[in-house]
Amino acid sequence: MVSVIIPTYNRARTILPAIDSVLQQTYKDLELLVIDDGSTDDTLQIMKTIKDPRFHYFRLEKNVGSCAARNKGVELAHGDYIAYQDSDDKWHLDKLEKQMAFLLRTQSDIVACGVIVHDEKGNFLHNFPNNYNEERVVTYTDLLRYNSCSTQTFLGKKSCFENVPSDPTMPRLTDWDQMLRFTQRYKVSFEPALLVDSFVQKDSITKHPERGVIAMDKLFEKHHDAIVSHPKIAESFFRKKATFVCQTETPPRSSRHSERMHHPLPIQQNTCLREQGSICHSSTTVTEGFLPPLPKGWRRRRCQGTPPCQSGSLCTRR
Repeated sequence: MVSVIIPTYNRARTILPAIDSVLQQTYKDLELLVIDDGSTDDTLQIMKTIKDPRFHYFRLEKNVGSCAARNKGVELAHGDYIAYQDSDDKWHLDKLEKQMAFLLRTQSDIVACGVIVHDEKGNFLHNFPNNYNEERVVTYTDLLRYNSCSTQTFLGKKSCFENVPSDPTMPRLTDWDQMLRFTQRYKVSFEPALLVDSFVQKDSITKHPERGVIAMDKLFEKHHDAIVSHPKIAESFFRKKATFVCQTETPPRSSRHSERMHHPLPIQQNTCLREQGSICHSSTTVTEGFLPPLPKGWRRRRCQGTPPCQSGSLCTRR
């Protein structure tokens, strides 16, 4: 049996379609656990309308965050397998059937799949990930370079989720964090089929880039040695953090997690540490608080990207 876990907080407007997409799966051997993280809207009233015997509703006394709520769901689950779903997204009706077949065929411990990303009104934005077009084993190194696995696509053995729980201290990028830790202990495989429709809400956590900066600091602290020992991983990691910093008008102050980020890193010659096409709106943070000190013999130069970064000298070269 697959135990599907949906943490929710004030998603009365979107949770019913998410629940229906689970209960209508072609794979019938499942239970659905909705963990209400202290909602103050009409979530409880909506839950009372669901009569499917596979549905179980648990309300937490206080808001503890989605990671702690997911961990509570794993604790309460009766299935041999765990699948995550979000309270504002929809699964394709054959998602579980295809993922279970894929997991068993590849003898994997954890699997993930592709996502179709929409805005709140349902308009298509992009597919995620956009660089995995075939089945593959996802390694720790792969995932450090590129976060390719989204939360609502996770499916795996219950023991994996018990041994590697979600980290409640992560303010964002919780899927990346947990999957990185999965790849250190288990076989993780990716199926390119697009089996989830994700909807970016106005109050989505993705609308808070400052949380992304803090989360990147925490990830750097957890995976410091692996990041700094590989130039391409370091380059990719700092590009992603630069994107968050550039979206943050008032970047968070450095924490103890970010202090180590100022150590010299192996930087590729003539490489710009930001994504092409992004525009930085931060005047000082990227150059003064983000980039590490340059190795001896290196200097900064004004970015040559298109359009050029408004913060100026984001590039490095000998």
